[in-house]
Amino acid sequence: MEFFKQLLSPDFMPHGVCYLWDPRMVWLHVISDGLIALSYYCIPVILVYFIYKNREIPFNRIFWMFGIFILACGTTHLMEIWNIWHGSYLLAGVIKAVTAVISLVTATMLIPLVPKVISLPGRMHLQKENLKLEQEIAEHKRSGAALEGPLRRQITIGFMVAVLLTIFLGFASWRNARLASDDADWVAHSYAVMDRIELTSKHVIEVETSARTFALTGQRPVLAHYEIAKGTIAQDESMLRLLTVDNSNQQRRLKALDPQVHAALDFAESMVAKQQQTHVASSARDISETERLMDAVRATTEEMRAEEMRLLSQRTQNTEAGRRLTSFIIVVGIFIGTALLAVARLAVNREIDASVLARAQVGILNAELEQRVEQRTAALQSEIAERGAAEAAAKENLATSTAALKELADQKFALDQHAIVAVTDVQGTITYVNDKFCTISQYSKDELIGQNHRILNSGYHSNEFFQQMYHTIAKGKVWHGEIKNRAKDGSFYWVDTTIVPTLSTEGKPRQYVAIRADITERKRAEEAVKESLAATEAALTELADQKFALDQHAIVAVTDVRGAITYVNDKFCSISKFSKDELIGQNHRILNSSYHPKEFFQQMYASIANGKVWHGEIKNRAKDGSIYWVDTTIVPFMSREGKPRQYVAIRADITERKQAEAALHDSQERFRLLLDGVKDYAIYMLDPEGHVISWNAGAARLKGYRNEEILGKHFSCFYTPEDRETDKPSRELQESLSKGRFEEQSQ
Repeated sequence: MEFFKQLLSPDFMPHGVCYLWDPRMVWLHVISDGLIALSYYCIPVILVYFIYKNREIPFNRIFWMFGIFILACGTTHLMEIWNIWHGSYLLAGVIKAVTAVISLVTATMLIPLVPKVISLPGRMHLQKENLKLEQEIAEHKRSGAALEGPLRRQITIGFMVAVLLTIFLGFASWRNARLASDDADWVAHSYAVMDRIELTSKHVIEVETSARTFALTGQRPVLAHYEIAKGTIAQDESMLRLLTVDNSNQQRRLKALDPQVHAALDFAESMVAKQQQTHVASSARDISETERLMDAVRATTEEMRAEEMRLLSQRTQNTEAGRRLTSFIIVVGIFIGTALLAVARLAVNREIDASVLARAQVGILNAELEQRVEQRTAALQSEIAERGAAEAAAKENLATSTAALKELADQKFALDQHAIVAVTDVQGTITYVNDKFCTISQYSKDELIGQNHRILNSGYHSNEFFQQMYHTIAKGKVWHGEIKNRAKDGSFYWVDTTIVPTLSTEGKPRQYVAIRADITERKRAEEAVKESLAATEAALTELADQKFALDQHAIVAVTDVRGAITYVNDKFCSISKFSKDELIGQNHRILNSSYHPKEFFQQMYASIANGKVWHGEIKNRAKDGSIYWVDTTIVPFMSREGKPRQYVAIRADITERKQAEAALHDSQERFRLLLDGVKDYAIYMLDPEGHVISWNAGAARLKGYRNEEILGKHFSCFYTPEDRETDKPSRELQESLSKGRFEEQSQ
């Protein structure tokens, strides 16, 4: 009973199961091997019964040998079931060796019997046939009277089997349903833990963000969010402890998380207190320390979340496996029950029909006996002649088979020279490898024979990859794909693999032949291409980010070598008042304000046509007729031949600056006209450092200097010692300039 409990457990995984199997495949093999073993054990019983009823049959020892051989074959199938859970490969090998010896002895005994059987006297054969007919007649006479008892026994046994099957299916379905319910509860529990982890992380981040915002800005309303989030963290941690009390790993991580959270909270509290006390924003060092503490909290919560995701995946798979097993058991039970009913119905009808037919034929057989004896005699003579012809044909077939075997051997030799070849049984155990397999895997044949292909698993492929492969070959279909394996020294190699299932007479796989080609170098060249593509994609992403930033900052346009616009960004359309459809394909002449001379643009085009960057200020006209100024940089992009293939123009709006400059210039001109009207006084215009930037005609007349002699020079250069003594305001101005106070006084 304990064994069946283990078999029904969804967590039970056999010891020798290949990593690419799923539980349904395991039970498919167990049930199949069990039925084959049961059939093999039934055949010797039938042979013994047959010999017991026909003791006069010659060469009955060969039947005993056949019985022993079949019993040994059934035992090998039982060992296949045993090895799935216990892996006793030595015992299995011994049993297979014993089976091989028995099969050889049986074949050896059978060969010399062939000519003896062929040469049996015709009369003896005729006598045996006559005796068989007489026994058949007697058996039919007895069958009518003895029909009712065996029929009742068969019906009773059939009903007992059906009842037991129903009880077993009900128990298995109930147990799997209960296990599936338990797994579903665990899945819901995992979701609850992940939600609580996410909520805890969210509250800690909200505390840190609110504290940092308050520390930087001093805004009081932020403290409300800070206090609310801070008050919920203790409750979050308590709920996490309660939810993960059954998981020691999560409890250990929670113990590590608690001081990390408190450290982050304490530091956030210190930043808040500092802002409240000093009203000074936090330094970059405080912000960096906050990030460090939060990174530790995020790392621990991410580990807890990953653990729950792993448990969730495992529990979800268990739930799905339980559902599938329940469905499988129910379907199998329905099929078996239906089959049993059908068999029972057929058996009853057959026995009834046989009884009726036997009674009708008893009278007919006596009359036909003499006629059948004569026919048997004639048939025996014809059979002897046919057997002679069959012996000649058999010799000819033997010669043909020998030639075919030689051709197959030659083809196998050529295949071994070209490809990597291995053969496995239906459980995935390696039964043959060629030299090229040993060379590439770096294992010897002794190290590989009897092992599973797991010995070469590189861990690169997922379980689903191998499950799909096994499902294909288990259905008798050829599978083709590329597999990454690990050699004995730890190095990796790729093989292009074709697996061909060899089918038995029942149409089921009895072994798998795998033919591989080494494609390691080719895979390395694919990998190199992938790395190059990844680097290119990263560069394109970076360029896209830079382009986005440029479009947000500047006015951008692209033209071809003929000056036709091929691209404009939104800022270009905004300042020019044209839409993109109105600009694409047009020349930049559409924006010409006629302010600049032709030589201005000729010089610009000459520079960029020679591959040089041009920079300058351009006055343009928008669609509505308004004028705007742009500070422009035009960059030519060159082709491989060293000639421009397009021009990228990046502009900045300087309209306001140009307007301010024009206004300043107008003011200076008006001021100069005003100064020139005062001829009896010397009036100067100085910069903050005391340098002359303008003066009136009176100053020129009184001092006797020309404009080019005084402009840009320091004010003190134009006063003599006598001027400094007699002109008090000038003397005070001179002292202010010498002490650097002029700018302050002028303000």
